[in-house]
Amino acid sequence: MKENSLLALSGVYHIKERVFSRLLRRHGMKNISPAQSRILMALWEQDDIPVRQLAALTSLDKSTLSLSLSRMEQFGIIQRTGDPMDRRVVRVKLTDHGRTYRCICAEAMCDMEEILYRGIDETELEAFQRVLDRILLNLTKQEQLRDI
Repeated sequence: MKENSLLALSGVYHIKERVFSRLLRRHGMKNISPAQSRILMALWEQDDIPVRQLAALTSLDKSTLSLSLSRMEQFGIIQRTGDPMDRRVVRVKLTDHGRTYRCICAEAMCDMEEILYRGIDETELEAFQRVLDRILLNLTKQEQLRDI
């Protein structure tokens, strides 16, 4: 049972990323990957933040985040600047161009939610959310231990 759950969870993640990538392209966001859309969503909530905080908000690993930020900077979506209080800290903020993606990304997210939750009633969705929250908590705690 548990092995099947792990395979299913992995499959859901990978297929969801491919489908969401297509939805982003359909909505005109050809230069935005699903990982980059998570960065955008985090910055729309809280802009001009340190890279370390952005990594925590998006759950992206350092290499994926770094590559995504470089590409987003090339396309004029974000800007990285030094922190005036601490020169070791790099801050990330949206450009005016990056802010224009908000409505388009929201439309793609609505389409994705429609696909993901089709045929699932509210009670099932609430139970599923509780299980996902618990899995995320378990993984976050384990990652913080750094013993594996």
